[in-house]
Amino acid sequence: VKILKSVVVAAAFLPFVTILSCGEDSGLGASVDVNPPTIEIKYPPLAANIRDSFTLYGTWDDDKGISKIEISVIDTLTKEEVEISNNLATFNNQNNTWSITVNAKSEDGKYELADGSYQIAATAYDGAGHATSDSRTFDIDNTPPVFVISKPGVVKSSGKSGSKYGST
Repeated sequence: VKILKSVVVAAAFLPFVTILSCGEDSGLGASVDVNPPTIEIKYPPLAANIRDSFTLYGTWDDDKGISKIEISVIDTLTKEEVEISNNLATFNNQNNTWSITVNAKSEDGKYELADGSYQIAATAYDGAGHATSDSRTFDIDNTPPVFVISKPGVVKSSGKSGSKYGST
């Protein structure tokens, strides 16, 4: 009977001991992932004007490592998400960097992103499902400048005539 009472008392206190020992610094220790990852975009710089395809890159950190980095692109004019061909960045676990090529050119010569202003977000996920994002706004300008020469010009003044190539 005494042994049975001791077992019942110990069983009653077991849940409290388990709950109190499950913190990060005790009990299960570092095996519990309670911290979200961090992520930072290093390139392109804030409010950059970008031409052609480019490499978006940055750094990340997490005490347990990350499982993926997703990229999303929002058109700032329409506020709609723009679908891109690849939205998963590659990441390096040795130096905590990541990168992805954005604005790929299709076979017909068009870029994924039309000229305009965009907000790009990089979201890092760790194995426990925690997520953190960083974002940047930038402009895409793939339209080349136009330089038009219609014909050589001549300004007629007294005593002067235009040369073979024109004169002003």
